[in-house]
Amino acid sequence: MAEPVLARANTESREFRAPLEHMIAALPKPEEDVIERSAVDNLTCAAKTGQGSLHQLVMDLHKVLNTMQAELSEEHLDGASVYRIDAADRPLISAFMAELNRSAGLKFSHPGLGTTVTRAGD
Repeated sequence: MAEPVLARANTESREFRAPLEHMIAALPKPEEDVIERSAVDNLTCAAKTGQGSLHQLVMDLHKVLNTMQAELSEEHLDGASVYRIDAADRPLISAFMAELNRSAGLKFSHPGLGTTVTRAGD
């Protein structure tokens, strides 16, 4: 997940490398297939205070990936970012987005739940 972000030649991307390497090196080594609860708590904490956690770093990387993916978008179709689609795809995307938009309020204000569409093969 981090590779596309780290491959970009900008300051934001470079700022991820050291924390990621540090967190990977600090991953707990399970003994007898058991990881201490405190280690799981440290890995999954999403608080912005203190040293941060692997979970927080993944969420931050995900935000950058969403931005990168949006940059690939050729257009927006009923709320979906689309690229490299065929004309025959448009009604399918519109139908999907109509139902998705009908329930959009259920996500509340959670970021990162956008829709991206592309064609892969036939």
